[in-house]
Amino acid sequence: MPLETDPAIPQRTSTLGSRTVPVWVIGIAAVLVIAGAYGAYIYLTYDRSSCGKSNTIVVDVYDSFMGSGSNPNGTRDAVFHGFENATGACITVNYLTTDVANLISSSPAFQQPDIAIGLTEVTAEELGIEGYLVPYAPAGLGNVNSSLVSGISPEHYATPYEWQYLGVDYLTSIDNASGHALTTGDLFQAIASNATLAHGFVYENPTTDPVGKEFLLWEYQYYTSVLHQNWMNFWTSAKPNLPPAASSWSAGLNEFGPSGDPMFVSFGTDPAYYSYFQLGVSMNTTLSVDHGTEYAWKTIYGASIVKAGVHNLGLDEKFLNWLLSPTVQSLVPLNEWMYPANSTVALPPVYAVNPPVNHVVSLNSYTTPHAIAENLTGLLLQWQNVMSAP
Repeated sequence: MPLETDPAIPQRTSTLGSRTVPVWVIGIAAVLVIAGAYGAYIYLTYDRSSCGKSNTIVVDVYDSFMGSGSNPNGTRDAVFHGFENATGACITVNYLTTDVANLISSSPAFQQPDIAIGLTEVTAEELGIEGYLVPYAPAGLGNVNSSLVSGISPEHYATPYEWQYLGVDYLTSIDNASGHALTTGDLFQAIASNATLAHGFVYENPTTDPVGKEFLLWEYQYYTSVLHQNWMNFWTSAKPNLPPAASSWSAGLNEFGPSGDPMFVSFGTDPAYYSYFQLGVSMNTTLSVDHGTEYAWKTIYGASIVKAGVHNLGLDEKFLNWLLSPTVQSLVPLNEWMYPANSTVALPPVYAVNPPVNHVVSLNSYTTPHAIAENLTGLLLQWQNVMSAP
């Protein structure tokens, strides 16, 4: 059953990949009261007088972590409270309303956490190269596809705990209205050549939003490595008809729907999410298609040990192993709406409605995290120059 709407409850926002429900559908209770960039929540499992620096872990995580299922409190307890019970550790969790990576790179050493959850294939390698992270390879990586490990950080600056492909959500009615079947033709060429599609295309600003950066990399890699064309061809052709970029993924989601825009850059597991909560929206998700082959950008989320925050390295390492355990990984599909990194964890039946991923060619395979870290700033500048030109 869908969750009940309460207009007095503030809508939850997301700085990364987890879902927040659009305003035209539903409102969800916030689990925490956030003050500034942080909302701190301490799990009181026993007498806290036994907690000291040596056995306390401070975790920074995006505010929607494990908060997009039917029981956010219980799910978060299973992750953090469960680790405390298993190890005797104490955990303080900071739920962030700003990007986890940005906060690490901009905060003084005394404010750094032991663990950062929510680094990505775009941010982890850069922070590692700059010396913020401690490399570590958990034993649980034996159950993780090697492409996830190499895709987020070959040097093990981050441990992948979930992943999925970006996709473009669309209302199924748009195929008839626009004359384009988005699931059978090239997505970018359809948008660039059809004003109706371009006008209704919601995408995130790559200069302000992590998903926006990933979408830019998707388009760049697809044009340069698959189509062998200038990647700016899409932007110059579509620009006259595109709406302004959404400032964030959450803002874009609120523009998508029956009473808003019919297309939105989001995630390949959205069909399962809409189906699970019986939201009653006739929608689908599409990837890039060229000569019958599907291509997509693989977004990978990881957790890292932050060098300046370490007080007990052994405990930090145990926590990363805990994230890869079946106990935690089994919570990912219906609470993060991502694929678990641990390949031994079974997917729930509702995931069958998502686009099949077995034969998708990952665009990440044409590049490396190191190359992304080196080239992204330049790509963003090129994009800004074209989009701001008269």
